[in-house]
Amino acid sequence: MAASTATCGPTAGAPLSTRPLGSSSGQGASITWKVSLRDDLTGYLGVADAEDYLRRLLASMDVDPPAVLPTTDEHPLALIDEIGYLDAVWQARVERRSLFGATRVASCAGLALTCSTSVDFDSRMSALYDVLNRIDVPLSDEDEAELKRQGRSRSLQRVRQRIAGTGLPEEDFARIDASIGMLQDAIRIRAGLHSGVEGELPERYRRLGLTYPPTNYSMAWDQVRVRCAWAVRSIRQVLETLP
Repeated sequence: MAASTATCGPTAGAPLSTRPLGSSSGQGASITWKVSLRDDLTGYLGVADAEDYLRRLLASMDVDPPAVLPTTDEHPLALIDEIGYLDAVWQARVERRSLFGATRVASCAGLALTCSTSVDFDSRMSALYDVLNRIDVPLSDEDEAELKRQGRSRSLQRVRQRIAGTGLPEEDFARIDASIGMLQDAIRIRAGLHSGVEGELPERYRRLGLTYPPTNYSMAWDQVRVRCAWAVRSIRQVLETLP
């Protein structure tokens, strides 16, 4: 009875020999197939996820990535609703004061408006920036000192620092961090439109599933709203597990 042998641990450029899938050993000659691996596979080292793999693959083929379509199952008022819902849960479970401070009505209204031009997009992102930057979280002197030591004293990091003192299980912080990171990306996009951090914009856009620069500002704004609504909702859902 003849049996074929598999060769493990091939290197780039070397042939791989083994039985074809679905074959079984038996009488008769063994079957051998060979695959020559490309020498440029190092370009895929450290791939983070499927999206990262696809981006690298398209780059190696010199093909532009496809535009990312926004989710369409969110109502234009969804982000405003989620902000209000989070504020209510925050006051019930964490701090008996409004999370979003003295948020301007005009800023909240701006989140519901449509967008068709770069000027509109700038205005909508400024409204979002204004709402998120008005988050008001008082902290103890110890927590204040810790955030300043880390250089992370901005509003969203204050939210995380305050949540850390609620007894929330450590495993839930991965969800909190992902949500805060998404909101920070949106804030930094707006900052990049008005300050000297334009170099950050391509990566910030990519993290939100956007092309840079946007080719469709209506689609870009819809995507930002959807992602931010998801992030705010995720924070609220975690806080709802608190006693």
